Amino acid sequence: RAGLTELWSGERPRVTQEGWWAADGQPHTWTDGDIALSVVAYDESARIDLNTAAEPLLKGLLQNVGGLDPDTAQRTLDAILDWKDADDLRHPNGAEASDYQSAGSKYAPTNSPFESVGEVQRVLGMTPALTARLVPNLTVYSRQAGVNLALAAFVAACAVHDQLRHQAVVKWRHRIALIQGAVDADAKAARRVVFADP
Repeated sequence: RAGLTELWSGERPRVTQEGWWAADGQPHTWTDGDIALSVVAYDESARIDLNTAAEPLLKGLLQNVGGLDPDTAQRTLDAILDWKDADDLRHPNGAEASDYQSAGSKYAPTNSPFESVGEVQRVLGMTPALTARLVPNLTVYSRQAGVNLALAAFVAACAVHDQLRHQAVVKWRHRIALIQGAVDADAKAARRVVFADP
């Protein structure tokens, strides 16, 4: 117990930058007497912020990770927006307090930012399965409109908005064409050398 108090009170030895834990989701375990602790660190900037994310990014998450068709994704997105906006005006496909009451829900939109990621399960139209797929990709702490795309694991796990993905595919195809063109030019040059008359 005394060791834990020292650990949390800042009386533990300083950790050098080389000893810092990467925010990569890997567990770090240590023992203090008969108490074993395990800690996992995540980089919240690699997640989509429910309160500040751009609408296309949230819709892309609902479709690509949530598995929703475009119409259902739009309805769910509008319900999320209605949950967190400060008014009682219903988005075109959204849900305000009267819709929750009609659906027999014991919840109603807070008309304020999400306080936790788990709160999204209260949004009309969210199912336990959909919530389970979305929550690992969400945060309320980054306060960013987008995500840190430098984190390759996130990019691999979660397709971003269709427009961004389309631009990336176009750039990739262009690079492949340039590489293929260079290979073809080198092959032609090599054939000229190999088959040149002495």
